[in-house]
Amino acid sequence: MRRFKLTRTRTPAPRRTAKRRGRPASRPARYFLAAGIDLRAEMVRLCRLDALGGAEGPLVRRPPELTVRRAAKRPRSRMGFAIPEENRLSVTVYPGIRRGDLEETLLHELVHLAVGAAPGGRRWHGREFTEALRRAMAEAYGVRGVRPANAYHGAYAEALERIHAREAALAAQGVHPEQLELSA
Repeated sequence: MRRFKLTRTRTPAPRRTAKRRGRPASRPARYFLAAGIDLRAEMVRLCRLDALGGAEGPLVRRPPELTVRRAAKRPRSRMGFAIPEENRLSVTVYPGIRRGDLEETLLHELVHLAVGAAPGGRRWHGREFTEALRRAMAEAYGVRGVRPANAYHGAYAEALERIHAREAALAAQGVHPEQLELSA
């Protein structure tokens, strides 16, 4: 006859189920500041672009939730991400990030929310996404003629940085960026 030792068993802890994220309590204004721009204000402005649905579009009627992730160093990938089903996006800020990097990432993720996924092999960065991003860059920042090798980060940021450098040079001469220069 076998003897079984009775041991006291511990009841397992209840499983935690993934809880859908609600909108966080209001964040202080400084949470959205990075590289000299207010990301929340810029997002609101960009949501009104015709390329993203216009002033009466879904991004204006129901603004996305914006999260600003602070990283200790530049990420190898994923400068940001968008979750269209939850109408939210995240932008990563790291030491030394440039204004153009943030503007490109923010607009890139907003285009994901506006366009969504497409069927087929290039589900997130297909033709419709690429065309919408090109139109949005032209409308928002005046960036034209950029043909990025891929839909990931970089090409538009460089073009934006060139525009910002040109504006800074004019400002240093006392010329407003929208003012015409006089030839000597």
